[in-house]
Amino acid sequence: MINLFKKSIDKVFDRVSAFTWEKYKEENDDEENNTKKRTTMKRMMKKTTRSLKRSRKKQTAESESLKRSKK
Repeated sequence: MINLFKKSIDKVFDRVSAFTWEKYKEENDDEENNTKKRTTMKRMMKKTTRSLKRSRKKQTAESESLKRSKK
């Protein structure tokens, strides 16, 4: 009788452990995906910022050269 009870408890424990592990894994996977998305967004923002800065420099240089040519 005691062995049967132990087996029953072991089965329940195994199921709970498996369920808990799956939940833990899902949450960590979600967290990892969110981290990757944030990293990707940061990279895109940096590239965009650099591109905008280059465009502004180019426009400023062009407008300066136009001003000089008009004089």
